[in-house]
Amino acid sequence: MPNIDDWLILVAAAFAIGGTIAISFSVFSGLGKRTFLLNEASIEDIQRVVYAATISYVLTVGVSKLSITTFLARLACTPIHRNAVRVLGALVVCWTTAITIGVVFECRLPRPWQIFTGKCISMFPFWFTATIIDVLTDIAMILVPVHIVSGLQLPARKKVVVMFIFALRLFLIAISVLRIYFLQHFLRGDISFNSIPFFTLTQGHATLSVIIACSLALKPFMDSVHTGMLSASLAKHGPGTTFGQDSYNMQVLTKASSSTKSKTMS
Repeated sequence: MPNIDDWLILVAAAFAIGGTIAISFSVFSGLGKRTFLLNEASIEDIQRVVYAATISYVLTVGVSKLSITTFLARLACTPIHRNAVRVLGALVVCWTTAITIGVVFECRLPRPWQIFTGKCISMFPFWFTATIIDVLTDIAMILVPVHIVSGLQLPARKKVVVMFIFALRLFLIAISVLRIYFLQHFLRGDISFNSIPFFTLTQGHATLSVIIACSLALKPFMDSVHTGMLSASLAKHGPGTTFGQDSYNMQVLTKASSSTKSKTMS
């Protein structure tokens, strides 16, 4: 049976697809053309769709991270690891909630979608701050599982495979940095014509967030966590993530090493 992290990644994928569709509609309305070539109706349509796509982007990134923290909650087998995952999950929830509210109300009511023509908060400081926190949580999502895996009695090759899967988030960090760079370029020039690199990176970041979250279901990763000490400590606390693969059912980790030591001493 699919677990909560499976459902969360499905929700994130739905938001990512919705955002991509929205941006496609904005291109049909004229996004990417010189602003002087667009009429008022086209600009209004572009703003509405970009507004929806931006909300979808934030929710995609946030929910995909929640999927990973839910997965890590079962992978953690010590109090310090469990607490670290809880704090990380709380940060992700706070970030997602705060940035979503910020995007929803970034421009003056009753037309909060008028990010090009309305009176709005300063976009660069808002997204710069959001990106810094996003990058910090990405770094934590690399370091926490690496720390968990480093203490397990796995062959070095298996550890490298597991760590590599989590280190794929470095690509997301790179995209986030590029996204902020092109945001400056976008805001300083023709807001329609110069926006293409920024919105392309935004959608790429959302889509890649889902793909990397799903990489935990790849066979090399699942083979690694089903061997050595980790395989021995797969637990007693019920099923975990399956991603549709019963043979790769991920369960909660336990302190199997402690029981092994007790048996050895007895």
